[in-house]
Amino acid sequence: MPYLANWKLGISGSELDLSFIKQSFSFNHNDIIQAKRNAQGDYRKTIFKVNVPSFSIAGVKLSITDLNIFLSLKQRNALLNFKYRDDLAVIDEQNISTDTTHITLINTSATGITITGVWLLTDPTHAGTNYYTGGSYNTATRIITLGAALPGANTNVLINYAYTGHGVIIQSLNPSAMQGQNSLYHMASMELTAI
Repeated sequence: MPYLANWKLGISGSELDLSFIKQSFSFNHNDIIQAKRNAQGDYRKTIFKVNVPSFSIAGVKLSITDLNIFLSLKQRNALLNFKYRDDLAVIDEQNISTDTTHITLINTSATGITITGVWLLTDPTHAGTNYYTGGSYNTATRIITLGAALPGANTNVLINYAYTGHGVIIQSLNPSAMQGQNSLYHMASMELTAI
């Protein structure tokens, strides 16, 4: 199934369970154009597009306990980890190795990364050697250590990896209440943006 059984949001390693609001979840991408100076120092800009996911989460008819879970997140002024799917993947991301056995993964908002393969750029069908087999990935440094050595340093490669969510920040968190026929209903909405 695409969605994880238990959604998690919070500081990495101590995420809170948000499974109670899955039915009210919406997801969208915003195309954001970023610009950076090139390394030659001639002040020209290299323009590239990246997809920055944003998320809207709304909970309706929440218990006071569930509402308090929402509100506790408002106190966290930090990068949060949002885990919500088990079918997210990046396919054939191009990169260049730093030496024959190491590659630094391109900066991404993806979290819960599992490297599934590294192939030469000249092997787009992955018919040849998967250089990652037997290797490892360091989440803190984003460095991939290959299980088999590449032909040389600064080798162009293709990387496949799976991931379970994104690093996000809370843009807004809004609790509210609505009077029903016989009781008071608690509601809350949250806007998250991957960084």
